[in-house]
Amino acid sequence: MAVSFPENKMPEKARTDMFARQPIICEALIKTILGKNVAGINDYFSNIKQTVSGKSKFGILILKLKMVYYRYAYEFSFKEFYNYNFEYKKKKDCLNYVSGYEMMRIYNEIYFDTETYNYFADKRETYNLYKKYYKRDVIYVSSLQDLGAFSVFVQEHKKFIAKPPLQNNGKGIFVVDLTDGQTKAYDVFSKCVAQGGMLIEEFINQAKEMSCLSINSVNTVRFITYYKDNHLTMITAFLRMGLGNSYVDNASQGGLFAGIDINTGKLTTDAYKKNINNYYLKHPDTDVAIKGFQLPEWGKLLEVVRGIVTVYPEKTFVGWDFAYGDKGWVLIEANGGPGIYAAQMSNQTGLRKAFSDTVFNDSKYAKKYKTAKL
Repeated sequence: MAVSFPENKMPEKARTDMFARQPIICEALIKTILGKNVAGINDYFSNIKQTVSGKSKFGILILKLKMVYYRYAYEFSFKEFYNYNFEYKKKKDCLNYVSGYEMMRIYNEIYFDTETYNYFADKRETYNLYKKYYKRDVIYVSSLQDLGAFSVFVQEHKKFIAKPPLQNNGKGIFVVDLTDGQTKAYDVFSKCVAQGGMLIEEFINQAKEMSCLSINSVNTVRFITYYKDNHLTMITAFLRMGLGNSYVDNASQGGLFAGIDINTGKLTTDAYKKNINNYYLKHPDTDVAIKGFQLPEWGKLLEVVRGIVTVYPEKTFVGWDFAYGDKGWVLIEANGGPGIYAAQMSNQTGLRKAFSDTVFNDSKYAKKYKTAKL
C-alpha cells in the first residue's frame, strides 16, 4: 500500500540535493511576494486568520515566506510549520522535526507491502500476535457461521466494542450496550456482517485513575518504540484523551493529547487539540489539571513495553496503544506505521535525533535525505 504525494511536485534529485532545489524555492518565494496562492498558502491563512489578526501586513508576508520556504526546502506542510511553532524556534530546532512527507517515504521503502506491516495493518493479525497483552475476549464475525460464537460472547459480555479490522484513527468504531433496553444482539450481529466483518472486543472498564480525566472515552497512552538486536529504544510517548461524548480518544477524531515524561509517567504539557492555539490547562469535561498529572503504575507499563517488543522482533518500529483498567495496563492495538504528528506536537520537540539512531538506519533513502537536509 504505497503512499503517493500529489502535492509534492519536487523532482527526486531536488529532494536530496539542496543546490538542485534552489530554483524551485526561489520561484515559490517570488510568487508568494506577488500574492500568488503558492501551494495553498493564502487558503491556509484564511483558516488561521483569527490567530494572526494582530500581525501587520508585512509581518504576515514574512510569516508566509517562512512557511513557503520550509515547505519547499524541507517539505514541512503549513500545518506542521504552524503547529510545531516554527515561527518562534531556531532553525536547528526546527530541523530536528521530521516532516510527514519524509516519514511516509521512509514507510513506503521499509514497511508498506511487507509481511511485518500486514501483521499490523489487520487488527485480527495483531490480536493473534499479542493476545496475552489484550487481557480481554475478542472474536471476529463476518458471516452467519459466526453467529454461535457471537451468541456465546454476548451472554458473557453485555457491553462491547465493534471495530473494523482494517481501519485506523478510530474510524468505524462503535460501542454496544445490550442493557440499554433498545439494542438487540441480532441487529448488532447483522450490522457487523453487513459491513464486511468486525472485531468484537470485550469492553474495557477504565480505572478511576484514568477516567477522572475523561469519563466517556478510554484514554490511551501511545508509546513509540524501536527494537533491534535485543536493544529497546523508547522513542516517545503521549497521552490521548476523549472530549465530550466521544468514546474514542484519537487526535484525528477531535480528541486531546499531551506529552509524557517517559522516565516518570507524568504529563509534561497542557492538552492540545488539533492546533497549537487550541490548548487546555485543564480537561474541559472534568476540570482536572493536565500538566503534572501522574499516570498510574507507570513502572508496570514500562515492564509491559519491555516484554511486548520481544514477541515479534522482526517488526522493529511500532506505535503501541495502552489503556489502564481493572486488569491493569492492557494493549488496545499496535500500529506498524505510527503517525508522528501528534507525538512531535504534544511534546513540542522533534524526533529526528531519536530516529537518526533508530528507524532511519533501516532506510537507504533516510540516510541520503538526512545528510542533504542537515
